Amino acid sequence: MRIVSGIILLLLASQLGMTQKLSFTHYNIKDGLGGSVVYCMAQDKEGFLWFGTETGLSRFDGTNFKNFFTQDGLPDNEILEIFCDSKGRLWFAPFNKSIAYYYKGKIHNQTNDTLLKKIKITNFITSFAEDEKGNLAIMTQQQLYVINSGGQVKEWKSQNSKGVFDYASISKRTAGGFWVLKIDGLYVLNDSSLVFEQKVDYSLIHYAYAKLNEKYLVYRTPMLNSRFKDIVSKRDLNIGFQYGLLKINIIDTNFLFFNTRNGVYYYDLLDLTISRRYLPYESVSTVFKDSENDLWFCTLGNGLYKLNSEEIFTLEMDEANGRKSAVMSITTVGDEIYCGTDLNNVIKYRVVDNKLIDKVRYISIDKELSSIRQIHIQKNNDIVYASGGMLLKMDKNGYFRDSILGLSVKKFHSIDQSHLVVASSAGVYIVDPNNMNKRDTIWTDRATTIFVKENSYLVGSLTGLLEIDKNKNVIRLGDKFPILNNRVSDIGKDSNGVIWVATYGNGVVGIKDDKPFIHLTVKDGLSSNLCKVLVCRGNQVWVGTDKGVNKIDAFSKDYKVTKYFAADGLVSDNINAIAFKDSVIYVGTPAGLTYFTEKNISNFSDCLMRWTGVTINGNAVEADNNDIILPAGNNSIKFDYVGISFRSNGDVLYKYRLVGLDTAWQETRSTFVSYPSLPSGSYDFQIQAINKYGINSEILNYRFLINQYYYEKSWFRLLVASSIFAVMLLGFLFLLKRFKKREIEKTQINSKISALEQLALKSQMNPHFIFNSLNSIQQYVMDKDVAGANKFISGFSRLIRQTLDFSSKQKIGMQEELDYLTNYLELEKTRLEGAFDYSIDVDPLIVNSGHTIPPMILQPFVENSVRHGVRYRKDNNGRIQIRVTSDADHIYFVLEDNGVGRTQSKNLKSSMPIEYQSKGMTLTANRVELLNNSSKQKMQVTVEDAFPEDEIYPGTRVIVTIPNHFV
Repeated sequence: MRIVSGIILLLLASQLGMTQKLSFTHYNIKDGLGGSVVYCMAQDKEGFLWFGTETGLSRFDGTNFKNFFTQDGLPDNEILEIFCDSKGRLWFAPFNKSIAYYYKGKIHNQTNDTLLKKIKITNFITSFAEDEKGNLAIMTQQQLYVINSGGQVKEWKSQNSKGVFDYASISKRTAGGFWVLKIDGLYVLNDSSLVFEQKVDYSLIHYAYAKLNEKYLVYRTPMLNSRFKDIVSKRDLNIGFQYGLLKINIIDTNFLFFNTRNGVYYYDLLDLTISRRYLPYESVSTVFKDSENDLWFCTLGNGLYKLNSEEIFTLEMDEANGRKSAVMSITTVGDEIYCGTDLNNVIKYRVVDNKLIDKVRYISIDKELSSIRQIHIQKNNDIVYASGGMLLKMDKNGYFRDSILGLSVKKFHSIDQSHLVVASSAGVYIVDPNNMNKRDTIWTDRATTIFVKENSYLVGSLTGLLEIDKNKNVIRLGDKFPILNNRVSDIGKDSNGVIWVATYGNGVVGIKDDKPFIHLTVKDGLSSNLCKVLVCRGNQVWVGTDKGVNKIDAFSKDYKVTKYFAADGLVSDNINAIAFKDSVIYVGTPAGLTYFTEKNISNFSDCLMRWTGVTINGNAVEADNNDIILPAGNNSIKFDYVGISFRSNGDVLYKYRLVGLDTAWQETRSTFVSYPSLPSGSYDFQIQAINKYGINSEILNYRFLINQYYYEKSWFRLLVASSIFAVMLLGFLFLLKRFKKREIEKTQINSKISALEQLALKSQMNPHFIFNSLNSIQQYVMDKDVAGANKFISGFSRLIRQTLDFSSKQKIGMQEELDYLTNYLELEKTRLEGAFDYSIDVDPLIVNSGHTIPPMILQPFVENSVRHGVRYRKDNNGRIQIRVTSDADHIYFVLEDNGVGRTQSKNLKSSMPIEYQSKGMTLTANRVELLNNSSKQKMQVTVEDAFPEDEIYPGTRVIVTIPNHFV
């Protein structure tokens, strides 16, 4: 449907009606500042900024404020002056006519410092200064103290008897000593004298109306004009009058600031003309330049302001209905800039000397308050733009020409004067902008953006990038290149033929020769992976994100990324549009239109890593104390730190690691790391900051040693090991002695030779049991598992008693043998931490039958199942089953496990270190042979695979057949 008639209203605003603003970062009480009335500021040698307020002293690290009050040692909460000397001491002038300084975490005042007790302050301190020798001057309106580098104090008292005012200003002197301004002239102060230098017509009784530095003197005359004097060249002239003067600042010998109740007037000292006026509606008490060359403004009632940039300007979009709108799209044509807003209007400016003037507003006939996503100016100056619900055209005078309704356009691409390729929520179309007719349909699904190649179209969608050829064949490039499966927000092409794709969450992808070759994300320097707009300009790719503007150098080997943020002067970090005209960059944001010339923008930024505290077991210690030794148990430690980067506005990333615990670097944005329970050992905590510009700080180290408990020390462990070995050796010698005694006592009768040989074989197995079990006990002791050790020792003691008892017998009851096996299996199951389960099933008819069998005849086979069968399973599902049955002539012992089987067990034993020499199976075979030699009825032992169909765990089955009346 086409609208037949209608008029778009044309509204004009004069150049003076537009507000072109500088960007400031504002800090106040809600941000943690100690008070909203700020008198002074300074930067210490560590890089921290300090602010004297009406209600406390504040230290700022770029992220957080830390406030100090009288309970922390300040003589008074109201601080009028701050000064940092070459030794790192930060001096304060409180309101209560006293003096203090901060040094290495402590506030020194006139009650706790012997040096300060020598100074008797009788009036307000007005200024501090330090000369080349490190002598510190402290000035009040009637007193002048000098503290030399050796700590000696000298005083020059006022000789003026007419009033309380005599001394006005002081500064270090290039030739040595100090310049001193008194009410009757300029003086030179050296080590021992105060010498008159020249007459100065300064009779206003207020120290704030004069300022000295090494080269210049600026002061207010009785006629209320401001006077400038070059002390060296004697140049002397008036520079006008500023109402409501509060204080004068001279910075870097080139910048002169008059701080007034109506803002700050900045004079360039090269030509002494007003260059700029800052904060015209604020009462500014002082101006300060930090180490990153940023200007800070202290106000009397509204906290702090930091000037983000003097070269970036912003225009707020003031609409006719009184609302302020966001800039959603920008188009430059000739000397005109067109901005599409989120209130469905187009605003045009004319560019003169890189300034925007002559504002014109075109009000859309579309009553929906949707966004203007793109604007196109035809050769006949007709304006085609995409509104939220239509594609609309008007002439240069704002009269409606034509439209296509119901088309929610996201982007369009102009091929020529009669072809627009339009990406919309309903599909991709070719539209003739002359008559606003759809000429063709390329695709019939939601599109996010469009780019026209020579023989195809690149279409952005919510699910990735598509390529559609002239025959309308659709290729989903993400099927071949998964990196292109992300939501696409914009597409562009650089001068080298590379197609760049901006994604909504996965950074930027470069495509060359029809395949991706570069993928840039936050890890590669982008400020955000959520990219909203992309513009190619020569060999540069400009990307607007939700966290600032990124410029990619597409010709550099490492694709260097330069970032611009609100901290640099942008009115907002949320970027909707980017455009260029000559050397000027225009950026559309929710807060208005920002424009700047890149070459005038400084990218200099510091990133300083500093400790703010170390706490051990709840007690604060000095962070400078390195290589400290902590007693055993002092193992809770917390590190507080900060990366100082004022331009980053708190957006600082930290990398840290604790060498001795972990060598891998961790990342955090928190300003502390806590380790609540460290084991004893030697550690090195390392921390590094990376600011939002990608600048790395130095790495800070904190080395410390936590002593061991006595039971962790080598001598104690050696003592325990020696004791265990001694017990084991005594036990072994005791058993060995007992076995030898039994051998001596054996009869030499030939009928008992077989029995004696069997006892000898059994005695060879006993040390094997003891050795394995003592190893397990030793492991429990080393693991400090007292309960486990007690339980294991109890079972082991019982097993030893049974072994010793059985060793003296040729036959034992069947129940005794099964009880012995149960005890042994329970110990092995405990030692192997439940790696297997077992069961012993006995035919009830056998239990009380009174059958006897040779002692310990089954144990070696059970041990073999444990150590060479179920032990090697990769899970904890091992199973050992013992079944005892009988018939009229025999008793059958069937031992079955689901271990790795005989073949795999041999392979594993051959590939692993030998823990001990296992002889159990060999000894048992020899023993059975001897028993059979002395008996008419023969025992039989059969070994086979239990589950041959299972290739991984075939298991082993052992069948021991014993005659009922085995002799």
